[in-house]
Amino acid sequence: MLSTVTATADGQTLEGTVCNDVIVGSGKYAELLDGGNGKDLLFAQTGDTVSGGAGNDLIVIDDSEHDHDHDDDCDVEGVTIQFGSAATNGVDTVVGADEHTVIELQSSVNNFADQVLLASDEDSVGVLVLQVELEDSEDPDNTVTEDLDAENIDGVIALSTDSAFNLHDLVTSESDLTISIGDSNAGKTLHFLSEEVADDGVFTHLYEATDGDNSGTLSTSEFTLLASFYNTSIDTFNAQSFGVVPA
Repeated sequence: MLSTVTATADGQTLEGTVCNDVIVGSGKYAELLDGGNGKDLLFAQTGDTVSGGAGNDLIVIDDSEHDHDHDDDCDVEGVTIQFGSAATNGVDTVVGADEHTVIELQSSVNNFADQVLLASDEDSVGVLVLQVELEDSEDPDNTVTEDLDAENIDGVIALSTDSAFNLHDLVTSESDLTISIGDSNAGKTLHFLSEEVADDGVFTHLYEATDGDNSGTLSTSEFTLLASFYNTSIDTFNAQSFGVVPA
């Protein structure tokens, strides 16, 4: 269903239905585009906030220049994308994300960086050392354990193609994977970025993982894919890329 609703001022909501909707931002105002239920196609311009809602949505960011008529106090440098939890969000595809794109995630903490407190000689910013237990490729009855350097980007754990293993490949193939996240993170919900180089481009996948059994470890079944960013390398994301969905 093509939405014919248009905004007349900053902050107005263009809301989808239970059907598969097409919602297009005006490019003139900073709107909230809410897909609602269904598999929606949402076109966002600078200053817009996008929430696909339930269903597997396609979010397209248009970085073309437009004649904006925003309020003086409106930050219009990029687009903000809000994701629900693994239970409510579906799997979204995002096209056109760049270094100005802000990703807001569901979190129980106000300071998003505080959700990652992994054991490390450093503070919670910088390189993290994860202990990873994998099935031994030479002897499937045994497991091997190795340390994995990961980058903490303001509370999101980033694993590039230079990492010792590809999280996305392991999760999608349902491999036997265990990541130790430490007692301080037992029971927490964490977020991971995993970079993939495919035949049709570079993808960065966003995962939510919940330690549901309070074990201080994450297994393959505890990872849920929230979104895939098409033609977007993991280097696109930085300390300003992530925030918490406002309550």
